[in-house]
Formats: sequence, structure tokens, C-alpha cells
Amino acid sequence: MGCCGSRIVNEPDEFDDVGDIPHVHAEDADVAVKLSIDVDPSTKAVLIVGASSDFHLKYTLGDVIGKGGFSIVYKAVLKASGVEYAVKCIQRDKLDGDDLARMAAEVNALAQLKHPNILHLFDFFAEEHFYYIVTEYLQGGELFQRLIEKTYYTQQDAKNVVRTLLETIQYCHAKGFAHRDLKVYLAPEILHLDTPYGKECDIWSIGVITFMLLSGCPPFYDENVGQLYSKIKCGQYAFEPAYYWSHVSHDAKHLISCMLQVYPSDRYYDMCS
Repeated sequence: MGCCGSRIVNEPDEFDDVGDIPHVHAEDADVAVKLSIDVDPSTKAVLIVGASSDFHLKYTLGDVIGKGGFSIVYKAVLKASGVEYAVKCIQRDKLDGDDLARMAAEVNALAQLKHPNILHLFDFFAEEHFYYIVTEYLQGGELFQRLIEKTYYTQQDAKNVVRTLLETIQYCHAKGFAHRDLKVYLAPEILHLDTPYGKECDIWSIGVITFMLLSGCPPFYDENVGQLYSKIKCGQYAFEPAYYWSHVSHDAKHLISCMLQVYPSDRYYDMCS
């Protein structure tokens, strides 16, 4: 884990403003759905053009596999083939303009991103009470569940995971998308509410993930949330206790240090074979 530095820089297409959400025709993006989503930047109204409204004619819903604030994710079977998919069912009357804009951004992103390590979008439906986002059904579980089961990863195993994450995020960034929701500790710039943030926060998140894979514990911890946030803002962490890091090389620690820079402009990563 070292050499061949690749610096990620922020670009002006982060979807912070709903007016920045692109108009996407899925047929142009070479995916199965045939739709476009427009967001009116002044009213935040979402216009869904070409979406199907016959979800239940094509799919049979199965078991619940996840829940969110306004949505439930089910396994579903395509009646014509018997193939299983995952379906995110979003309750329409629970969404405000900002929620609709975020959904539009999610669908547009999935329609444009074609990568073996990114969830593939297959269909989209707009019915009277629900939106349905149909994607491939992934059964591998979550990385953090595997970390709990393994306690920590060997450096080689961690290197393989982190390389996959970095290559995938690099692809997203090259396409103009930031993930910004990698389910770990917030980057310092996110905690400063008046500070814009973009692609660099993904690198911070992967730095935290790398730290946790190699040590089995988070780089930032405090039972007091305020103190925890202060540590994150200051980048206050250490490679301790020492015996947790005895199997980890200097290059791996250097990689983590490069990604866990407090200032986004200083944040980068190194990749090598």
C-alpha cells in the first residue's frame, strides 16, 4: 500500500442543489429502464417521464430484506424469468421536495454508473402510492458484519478490500459522482455545517474503513458525542494500542494518514500492486 499517488479533487457536479441533478435518459445509459427524471430547481417538483406503472404485473414481492425511514426493501421475483431482484419501495406521500430530489439523484446515478462493484439498476416504476426502484439482489452481506465476525483483517485481505473500494470510488468520481454516505465516521468538513463538502469525504471514509479493517476498532471513539466530534475535527487518532498494529506495515499506516487529513485539499491516497 504505497506509491503511485492519485489525488482526488472536487468537481462542480456534486448535486448539492437540486438544480444540478442531470436530465438522464436511461436508454442512453444502456440500462434496462426507459425513463428520465427532471427536477424543477425552483419548485423542486419531480417530473418522472416514461416510468412504468405496472410493477405488480411484472414482479412478485417476497421477504423484507431492509427498512428505511420512508422505504422498505424486498426481495422480488420477475414473473417472466423467475430471477430474483431487490426492490426499494418508497412511499410517495412521505416524501417532500428534497426527498424526491434525492431519489431522483439516486436513480440517475444508478442509471449512469456501469461498474461490476456498483449496484445495477434494472427498472423503475411510479405508481399511485409508491415508487419502485428495482436493482440486482446482492447476498454477500455488509462489510462491517464481516469485520465483526473476523475481528480484523490481515494486511493482504484488507489491501484487497481497500483497493476495490478505491477503484470503485475513483470510477464514481471520474463520472462526476460523490458517494458521501459510506456509513462510517463523518469527515471533518461535514461537521462544519457551513462548509461545502464533496468527493474528498469519500476518501476520509475509506481511511476510516482501512483503519478498522486492520485494527478491528475505529480511529475515533468517545462516549460523549461532542468529544467524539471534536476528535474528528482535529484528526485526533493514534495507531494504538501497539499490539493491534504489530502486523501492519509502515506503508499501510502512511496510506491511512494520507486519507485521514483534516483538510480535504490535503487528502489523497496511494495505490500500488
